[in-house]
Amino acid sequence: MELDGTDLDDAILACLERWVGALTTKELLGELQAEGVVTTKKSVNRRLYGALAGQVRKSEGAKGWEVGEPAGTTTARDSTDSPLGFMPPRWTEQQSQVLAAIFFANDFGIGDDARPECQRIAAELGRSAASVDRQWRNIAAVVAGRDVTKVGQVIIDAVFWYQRDVQRALKVAEQVCARMEWHLQDLIRGISAKG
Repeated sequence: MELDGTDLDDAILACLERWVGALTTKELLGELQAEGVVTTKKSVNRRLYGALAGQVRKSEGAKGWEVGEPAGTTTARDSTDSPLGFMPPRWTEQQSQVLAAIFFANDFGIGDDARPECQRIAAELGRSAASVDRQWRNIAAVVAGRDVTKVGQVIIDAVFWYQRDVQRALKVAEQVCARMEWHLQDLIRGISAKG
């Protein structure tokens, strides 16, 4: 059976509840396939990150899951501001660290959402190309010392994390990619290296 939307959310979270050891997308996909669910890695990643960040929750009395702030929180990220009626999950620490490592190893231009490298990064991280492009520019703003009042703390932290110990950051970013099955190690190593 092919699932999408709230039905897929329910199936993912049911697997997470039963099988807490689901540490990789591949393992989670395997569990979902064992349940007869057909879906994509990108769809699972988006919902998995939301679930793990506490941003996907069951609404009282509602049929489906909501993506947004954890219950009981109020911030400027109000879902009523979004034309979709929900806010996408925030960038995780791991996604931000990997993106920072790729940023520092490559030309600035590969972060443009029209570029195939950006689209590949987006697909692997379970994000949109526009989101990768935005965070890429945010990283550039942090590096340049520009105003970062609208840049998420996770991106700022990822930049400083990388700059503190470049060799360790590269090693960790590659390990995260291996564990999450994000095939981005060549970009972390700078295959599109700055010349």
